[in-house]
Amino acid sequence: MTVKKLIKKLILTVNFAFLSESDLLKKFKSLWKAHDTNSALLPTTLDPALPALKTEIDDLDALYTKRDNVIAQERSLTEQIHNKSESIQDTFTRKYAPQVEAFINGNSETAKILGYGEKGVEMDIAMLPLIQSPTAAPLLKMFIQLLI
Repeated sequence: MTVKKLIKKLILTVNFAFLSESDLLKKFKSLWKAHDTNSALLPTTLDPALPALKTEIDDLDALYTKRDNVIAQERSLTEQIHNKSESIQDTFTRKYAPQVEAFINGNSETAKILGYGEKGVEMDIAMLPLIQSPTAAPLLKMFIQLLI
Protein backbone atom coordinates (compact mmCIF):
# COMPACT_ATOMS: atom_id res chain seq x y z
CA MET A 1 0.00 0.00 0.00
CA THR A 2 1.37 3.34 -1.02
CA VAL A 3 0.87 6.40 1.04
CA LYS A 4 -0.20 9.49 -0.82
CA LYS A 5 0.94 12.78 0.46
CA LEU A 6 -1.70 15.50 0.42
CA ILE A 7 -0.55 18.82 -0.82
CA LYS A 8 -2.05 21.74 1.00
CA LYS A 9 -2.63 24.84 -1.01
CA LEU A 10 -3.62 28.06 0.65
CA ILE A 11 -6.07 30.17 -1.30
CA LEU A 12 -6.50 33.71 -0.08
CA THR A 13 -9.78 35.55 -0.33
CA VAL A 14 -11.07 38.90 0.78
CA ASN A 15 -14.79 39.40 1.17
CA PHE A 16 -15.98 42.81 0.02
CA ALA A 17 -19.61 41.77 -0.47
CA PHE A 18 -22.43 43.68 1.18
CA LEU A 19 -20.20 46.40 2.62
CA SER A 20 -21.38 49.98 2.66
CA GLU A 21 -19.18 52.51 0.91
CA SER A 22 -17.71 53.74 4.19
CA ASP A 23 -17.07 50.18 5.41
CA LEU A 24 -15.51 49.28 2.08
CA LEU A 25 -13.16 52.25 2.30
CA LYS A 26 -12.25 51.28 5.87
CA LYS A 27 -11.54 47.73 4.68
CA PHE A 28 -9.32 49.01 1.85
CA LYS A 29 -7.39 51.22 4.28
CA SER A 30 -7.07 48.41 6.82
CA LEU A 31 -5.77 45.96 4.22
CA TRP A 32 -3.32 48.51 2.85
CA LYS A 33 -2.04 49.33 6.35
CA ALA A 34 -1.54 45.63 7.12
CA HIS A 35 0.40 45.23 3.87
CA ASP A 36 2.45 48.38 4.42
CA THR A 37 3.26 47.56 8.05
CA ASN A 38 4.31 44.02 7.12
CA SER A 39 5.90 44.75 3.76
CA ALA A 40 8.84 42.45 4.61
CA LEU A 41 6.41 39.53 4.30
CA LEU A 42 5.40 40.50 0.78
CA PRO A 43 7.14 39.88 -2.52
CA THR A 44 9.27 42.82 -3.62
CA THR A 45 7.70 42.64 -7.07
CA LEU A 46 4.17 43.25 -5.82
CA ASP A 47 2.21 44.81 -8.67
CA PRO A 48 0.88 47.44 -8.36
CA ALA A 49 3.32 48.69 -5.77
CA LEU A 50 1.96 49.66 -2.36
CA PRO A 51 2.44 53.42 -2.87
CA ALA A 52 0.41 53.25 -6.11
CA LEU A 53 -2.38 51.40 -4.32
CA LYS A 54 -2.31 53.96 -1.49
CA THR A 55 -2.76 56.72 -4.09
CA GLU A 56 -5.81 54.92 -5.52
CA ILE A 57 -7.33 54.51 -2.06
CA ASP A 58 -6.72 58.19 -1.28
CA ASP A 59 -8.26 59.15 -4.63
CA LEU A 60 -11.34 57.07 -3.82
CA ASP A 61 -11.61 58.71 -0.41
CA ALA A 62 -11.36 62.14 -2.05
CA LEU A 63 -14.11 61.21 -4.54
CA TYR A 64 -16.42 60.13 -1.71
CA THR A 65 -15.76 63.42 0.08
CA LYS A 66 -16.29 65.42 -3.09
CA ARG A 67 -19.58 63.63 -3.80
CA ASP A 68 -20.77 64.18 -0.22
CA ASN A 69 -20.02 67.89 -0.60
CA VAL A 70 -21.89 68.03 -3.92
CA ILE A 71 -24.90 66.28 -2.34
CA ALA A 72 -24.86 68.74 0.57
CA GLN A 73 -24.60 71.64 -1.89
CA GLU A 74 -27.46 70.20 -3.96
CA ARG A 75 -29.65 69.98 -0.85
CA SER A 76 -28.78 73.54 0.06
CA LEU A 77 -29.54 74.76 -3.46
CA THR A 78 -32.83 72.87 -3.48
CA GLU A 79 -33.83 74.61 -0.26
CA GLN A 80 -32.77 77.99 -1.67
CA ILE A 81 -34.77 77.33 -4.87
CA HIS A 82 -37.84 76.38 -2.82
CA ASN A 83 -37.57 79.50 -0.66
CA LYS A 84 -37.05 81.80 -3.66
CA SER A 85 -39.99 80.19 -5.50
CA GLU A 86 -42.24 80.65 -2.46
CA SER A 87 -41.17 84.30 -2.20
CA ILE A 88 -42.00 84.94 -5.87
CA GLN A 89 -45.35 83.16 -5.57
CA ASP A 90 -46.12 85.27 -2.50
CA THR A 91 -45.27 88.43 -4.41
CA PHE A 92 -47.66 87.60 -7.24
CA THR A 93 -50.53 86.28 -5.10
CA ARG A 94 -50.45 88.38 -1.94
CA LYS A 95 -48.78 91.60 -3.05
CA TYR A 96 -49.33 92.17 -6.78
CA ALA A 97 -52.76 90.57 -7.25
CA PRO A 98 -54.65 92.86 -4.83
CA GLN A 99 -52.90 95.97 -6.20
CA VAL A 100 -53.53 95.00 -9.84
CA GLU A 101 -57.09 93.98 -9.02
CA ALA A 102 -57.79 97.42 -7.55
CA PHE A 103 -56.06 99.18 -10.46
CA ILE A 104 -57.81 97.37 -13.34
CA ASN A 105 -61.20 97.85 -11.70
CA GLY A 106 -62.81 94.60 -12.84
CA ASN A 107 -61.52 94.56 -16.42
CA SER A 108 -61.17 90.82 -17.05
CA GLU A 109 -59.41 91.33 -20.41
CA THR A 110 -56.63 93.27 -18.71
CA ALA A 111 -56.41 90.55 -16.04
CA LYS A 112 -56.00 87.90 -18.76
CA ILE A 113 -53.36 89.95 -20.58
CA LEU A 114 -51.39 90.23 -17.33
CA GLY A 115 -51.66 86.45 -16.79
CA TYR A 116 -54.13 86.41 -13.94
CA GLY A 117 -57.05 84.06 -13.67
CA GLU A 118 -60.41 85.03 -12.28
CA LYS A 119 -61.54 83.38 -9.10
CA GLY A 120 -65.09 84.59 -9.28
CA VAL A 121 -67.24 87.64 -9.32
CA GLU A 122 -67.85 89.50 -6.10
CA MET A 123 -71.22 91.15 -5.98
CA ASP A 124 -72.01 94.45 -4.45
CA ILE A 125 -74.14 94.35 -1.29
CA ALA A 126 -76.62 96.74 -2.98
CA MET A 127 -77.44 93.99 -5.51
CA LEU A 128 -78.39 91.46 -2.81
CA PRO A 129 -82.13 92.44 -2.56
CA LEU A 130 -82.44 92.20 -6.35
CA ILE A 131 -80.96 88.71 -6.42
CA GLN A 132 -83.21 87.52 -3.60
CA SER A 133 -86.40 88.64 -5.38
CA PRO A 134 -88.53 85.98 -7.17
CA THR A 135 -88.08 87.74 -10.49
CA ALA A 136 -84.30 87.28 -10.25
CA ALA A 137 -84.39 83.47 -10.63
CA PRO A 138 -84.31 83.45 -14.45
CA LEU A 139 -81.53 86.03 -14.45
CA LEU A 140 -79.48 84.00 -11.95
CA LYS A 141 -79.99 80.83 -13.99
CA MET A 142 -78.78 82.61 -17.12
CA PHE A 143 -75.82 84.09 -15.24
CA ILE A 144 -74.81 80.65 -13.89
CA GLN A 145 -75.03 79.15 -17.40
CA LEU A 146 -72.73 81.89 -18.68
CA LEU A 147 -70.21 81.03 -16.00
CA ILE A 148 -70.28 77.32 -16.91
